[in-house]
Amino acid sequence: MQAVAPALLQFNSTGGVEVVYGIDRDSFREVTGGFIFLSGRDMEAPDDVLVDDWAARAKNLKVGDTYNLFNNNWHVAGIVEHGKGSRVFVPIATLQDLVGAHDKASIFFIKCTRPEHAEDVMEEMRKPENFPGYTIRPLKDLLSLMTSTNIPGLQVFIDAMIALAVSIGLLVIFLTLYTTVIERTRDIGVLKSLGANAPFIIRALFRRYRFSSLRRG
Repeated sequence: MQAVAPALLQFNSTGGVEVVYGIDRDSFREVTGGFIFLSGRDMEAPDDVLVDDWAARAKNLKVGDTYNLFNNNWHVAGIVEHGKGSRVFVPIATLQDLVGAHDKASIFFIKCTRPEHAEDVMEEMRKPENFPGYTIRPLKDLLSLMTSTNIPGLQVFIDAMIALAVSIGLLVIFLTLYTTVIERTRDIGVLKSLGANAPFIIRALFRRYRFSSLRRG
């Protein structure tokens, strides 16, 4: 192994679900080769944050802005090119303090001296006497797990929101039709006295409901 970099992963749900990396600047640079800065500088202060170009556009952030994350105001120190596994990077020590995970890390990134040694290193690390109970996988597999479809509970949340929206829509339609019927009770009585059958009355109510909806729009 050539270098090892610890990282603390936290999910941020403000303005969408994203993964935030708490990193050690120097070791992360050794493993990944460092960030490509589009503007600004690297993290220096405990409350510095780096955001990639996609996150900067989505959140309308620029260097020097204040970004509230995990109830803490961060200073946007730099905008970096995407492709390092996360959209947002903060100092690991500060994130550990904020989430109460002192001296803890969620994951360790390991860089081998040669790429072709990766499989051999993983096989050695998977032996029971080395790292029992730990999951060891290549970086590409980890990144595939970090897509939005694999975030725990996200699909359940989306399904619940869809069900809620459909329920509210049906309730609005029901209340509108109910109000229309109540307002037209006398008209319905007149139509029945003239011999109108139920299908005719229903069609008349729906035509009135559709006309009212178009007029409000």
